Amino acid sequence: MEEFDVVIIGGGPAGYPAAISCARQGLKVCLIEERELGGVCLNRGCIPTKALVHAARQVQPFPNNGITYQPCFSWPKILEHIRNRVVLQLRSGISFLLKANGVHLKTGTGVFLEPGRVGIGGEQIKGRNILLATGSEPSIPAV
Repeated sequence: MEEFDVVIIGGGPAGYPAAISCARQGLKVCLIEERELGGVCLNRGCIPTKALVHAARQVQPFPNNGITYQPCFSWPKILEHIRNRVVLQLRSGISFLLKANGVHLKTGTGVFLEPGRVGIGGEQIKGRNILLATGSEPSIPAV
């Protein structure tokens, strides 16, 4: 059974910087992420949303001196650009930083088995310290 100083469950905006920081302090680190590095913020939330807002601002009508034009745009191309240039580039940057700092990355769902032991798939790993960085889900009140 592989042993780590720190096991981090969740590779989003809290988990991956924590992994890099721990590794830079000389700790043996394992990061477990069940989906894509960067979490919801990078892949489906904050970053794609801001890129869409930026694109929308680019196509708004020119409001100056009576000059008007009809903007021409392709949503499929804009979405492809956001997916392939913005999101994938940032995600690959995270992957590079993790590798460069010696962080062990495991893909799957981390499950606590007992104190100091985490299961992932059919594998078990030991962690002297375990950090939960699993993110959150929105709560919509019944209003």
